[in-house]
Amino acid sequence: MIEVNFAHLCDMAFFSKDEKLNIIGIFKNINTKVLPFAYPKMTFAVSLFTDEIQNFKAQILKKDTNEVISKIEASPREIKKLKKVTEINFLNDFINTKFEEEGEYFLEVWFGKKILTKIPFSIRLIRKK
Repeated sequence: MIEVNFAHLCDMAFFSKDEKLNIIGIFKNINTKVLPFAYPKMTFAVSLFTDEIQNFKAQILKKDTNEVISKIEASPREIKKLKKVTEINFLNDFINTKFEEEGEYFLEVWFGKKILTKIPFSIRLIRKK
């Protein structure tokens, strides 16, 4: 059983000392004055309810071509079944992701062999008036 509670693309996310998930700067659009450019840091944060621990993978794809722009894979210390459904929060950063052109993109998040969610976002070139 896997159910996504939420998934966000943001400027920053972290866990506080008391294990609260803090999410700052949720966005759907990235504006730039030049192309190509490297976006310094974007974070994704996902909360889900599950009864198992799995590997996760996240990748940024160009919407019209499905070209993979960047990807992250992570493995837990142990893949296992849990005794009950539990809320799990995870996050990770994409650092200096290079975008060649404006357009529609999406972040695809996998948990084990299942796509959990796709988070759409846009790269927009700001043109001088």
